[in-house]
Amino acid sequence: MTSVLYLCDQRDWALESIGRWLAESLEGDGIRLEILTVAEWRRAPRRADVIYAAFSTILLTSTDLRGWCDRLVTTVHDPCELSRFDDCDDWRRLPMRPHQLHRVDAVSAISAELCEVLRDAYDLDAVRTPTWSPQAEWIRTRRRLRVDHEPGAIQAFSSSKLDDRLPVAWRLRRLIGWPLLLRDQRGRLDARQLAAVLVRRSRKRVDRLHAIADAVRPDLVRCRFVVGDAARRPWEEYAADLLASDVYVCTSTMEGGPLPVLEAVMAGVVVLSTPVGQVSDWVEDGRSGYLCRTVDEFVTRLHAYATDRDLLAAHRARAREIADALQPPDIRVWRRFLLGHD
Repeated sequence: MTSVLYLCDQRDWALESIGRWLAESLEGDGIRLEILTVAEWRRAPRRADVIYAAFSTILLTSTDLRGWCDRLVTTVHDPCELSRFDDCDDWRRLPMRPHQLHRVDAVSAISAELCEVLRDAYDLDAVRTPTWSPQAEWIRTRRRLRVDHEPGAIQAFSSSKLDDRLPVAWRLRRLIGWPLLLRDQRGRLDARQLAAVLVRRSRKRVDRLHAIADAVRPDLVRCRFVVGDAARRPWEEYAADLLASDVYVCTSTMEGGPLPVLEAVMAGVVVLSTPVGQVSDWVEDGRSGYLCRTVDEFVTRLHAYATDRDLLAAHRARAREIADALQPPDIRVWRRFLLGHD
């Protein structure tokens, strides 16, 4: 039995969800995978055959993880793990941060774009390890019970645990509580970088949702955009909102998955998203949704769906076809990556 410690940055976020899927998929395959946050592991560190730093920035800690395992691996999920913090939509134009990826035995990325950046900026070959969610199949099954809305305003849905309408001092305290995310290669973050984090993590995602909600015609589109503490709720409530929606909206400019887009596709929901992460694997632009880059584009597409129900129905039908065809990633790829052999 091979022991794998899956270290994530915090609980109740996408990386923990990916870890649960891996643990379930590898169970009975001679691998025992245990999920821990870095803080939990530090309180009671122990050895494992393999340590998987699910968030590559974990490698920037002062702890020598290699001393606790025979094999150390990591995955790059999000561009913010590689680029410097700044107020820029096109993160590839930002300088890449020095990264201690040379300390690991293998590195992977969850999107083709990130694999390309690792090769070009760091001269590293990365295997692609696509993500999955343990809730994906559950949502796909429940989708068949959905009843489409009667004529009226279409339902647009989005959910983000980030919030932009909090006092700056409160947000600073909360961000400082995320030292692994905020450290640069020297273990510190200057005031300019910290201010940019606030911009990129809140305004780029949440503020755009507010702008869309303010710009759409309420008689055509009803927006249910849940952010901040209101988004920290039981999974069943989130899934119910998703399954009752017509359109899922993703406004992030820097993402790895994002897993909510995969789950929206599984729900048979039309997706309007920025072209980030793995979205192009799950959404066909102009057939099951649209890739949007500005608030005006999101608003225009929402109004188009509201005024052309045949278009909405056609895109929703294609989204369901995509969902039915999607399968979990080949677990052999993950097994080979974690263990170094089949």
